[in-house]
Amino acid sequence: DKKTYSKSVTPKIKDENLGEVTLTKDGTVLKNYKNGDEIIGDGNYVLTAKDKAQNTTIVSFKIQYIPTEATISYSTKDITNKEVTATISFNKDTVKVTNNNGDLKYTFKQNGSFTFIYIDENDVTGEKKVDVNWIDKTSPIIQGVEDSKTYVEPVTPTITDDNLDEITLTKDGKNVENFKSGTKLEENGSYVLTAKDKAGNSTKVTFKINQKTIIRGDANRNESIDVGDILLILRHIAAKRDEKVLKEHPGWILPDERVEIADVNNNESLDVGDILKILRYIAASSDENVAKKNPAWLNL
Repeated sequence: DKKTYSKSVTPKIKDENLGEVTLTKDGTVLKNYKNGDEIIGDGNYVLTAKDKAQNTTIVSFKIQYIPTEATISYSTKDITNKEVTATISFNKDTVKVTNNNGDLKYTFKQNGSFTFIYIDENDVTGEKKVDVNWIDKTSPIIQGVEDSKTYVEPVTPTITDDNLDEITLTKDGKNVENFKSGTKLEENGSYVLTAKDKAGNSTKVTFKINQKTIIRGDANRNESIDVGDILLILRHIAAKRDEKVLKEHPGWILPDERVEIADVNNNESLDVGDILKILRYIAASSDENVAKKNPAWLNL
């Protein structure tokens, strides 16, 4: 009596001398109702049973279907490099998940989506889609410097990561303050560059800068002026003048620091004039007679 049901009911009345059974819904008598009939539909019901001796039993009840409401909770909603578990829950305990082996939990090993399918006590089915896009297992990318490498020129490290959180740089064991991605480093020393993202992934690169004395014309930085420098300048000129050559040999383009060193005729570019001055220098520095006749050739 006075109970609410969320699905159809089938009352059964037992009495050896049962006489009359009546059923009303929301105050209206339901004609043709018989003992044992299934009662379907939302409403307020009153079931009355009388036996031949006029004994009476009255039961009031209500049928009210409760729509299923599904809610998703997560093991974490912070950016993470670990698995994320999604758990589905319902506003009533008569709902069952029909896929995922009936499990209320689904674990994401990587970003993606999953749809829970469920059914309630009235065989009403539903779906709940779950999307996870905060799993990050990719470490930050450091470019411009390589691990365990020594550089004879300034370097400009860059760090990229969609969820970058922290960058630290040390030089000779001491922290370099205010370092940012894209900062040019010129001082000699031993460096350790570490980048971390919000998921906890990290990348570390150790490198050294050991700039040698700059010699004008020493394009290959071997501390002497030789044909190797001329070869580098020739390649640079060829790549600059011919797009096809540039596509095939992009490494032939010298960095700005090398261009400045090799630009011995001081016209802010590399050309045959630089090659001519270097050839003259080589000739004068390798032959005293040439040097005596052309002392200016030794000036770069």
